[in-house]
Amino acid sequence: MATPVGTGPIVQDVAPKGGFPKIQISRQLPSGRGPRGSVVLSFVTVTIAVGYYKLGQSNKARRAEQHEKRLARIALMPMLQAEEDRKAVLAKRFNVQLQKGLHESLDDWKDEEKLK
Repeated sequence: MATPVGTGPIVQDVAPKGGFPKIQISRQLPSGRGPRGSVVLSFVTVTIAVGYYKLGQSNKARRAEQHEKRLARIALMPMLQAEEDRKAVLAKRFNVQLQKGLHESLDDWKDEEKLK
C-alpha cells in the first residue's frame, strides 16, 4: 500500500523479488479442441442434404394424395350435380304449387308464363 500524503517519504508498492507466484488457470481438458472444421462442415452438409431429401419425398407423397383426392372428386361430380339438379327441380315445383295456391283467385294469372 502507498504511504499517505504528508506522513513521510513516498513509498511505491512493487512486486516482490522474484515476482508473484504463477496462478494456475489451465483446466483439466483433453488436449484436442473438438473436430476439425472440415468434419463439422461435412456433417452439416450431409444433415442438410438428408433433410432436403426427406422433404422432397414427403412433398411427392402429399402431391400423390392430393391427385388421388382430386380424381375421386371428379368421379363423384356427376352424382353430386344430379343431386343438386334434383333439389332445384323440387324447389321450383314447390314454388309453382305455392304460387298457384296464392293466385288461384286471380283470373288473369298464368303461372307457367311467370315462372319460366
